[in-house]
Amino acid sequence: MSSKTISRVNPVKVAAKAQTSMPSMKLAELTKDLDNIDFENTRELSTEMGEKWERAKRGRGRPRIGEGAEKVLISMEKRLLLVTDALARRKGLDRSKLVAKAIREMLEREAAQRPK
Repeated sequence: MSSKTISRVNPVKVAAKAQTSMPSMKLAELTKDLDNIDFENTRELSTEMGEKWERAKRGRGRPRIGEGAEKVLISMEKRLLLVTDALARRKGLDRSKLVAKAIREMLEREAAQRPK
């Protein structure tokens, strides 16, 4: 393997690989640049980069739907919950989406019945 090929490999990704899957000499050569990182010669992140860093640390998370989701705790009869879960499975939805869909449909019917 030529040194040009080695220098193009991302050493951080290589270091993340399990050490047992790579000979120690090869791992040492691919990660040698990591020993020379100068942390004294750094500067603070800009506001924009700081915001991007914070978003990256949080990870992807769930996609925002509408104005975002709020967790709620509700009580329901056991039998109704079993039937609800069975219906959700048949429709290919999770319980939360099924309940939200049912409430939206009920609100739409209510709005349509109101006199204008």
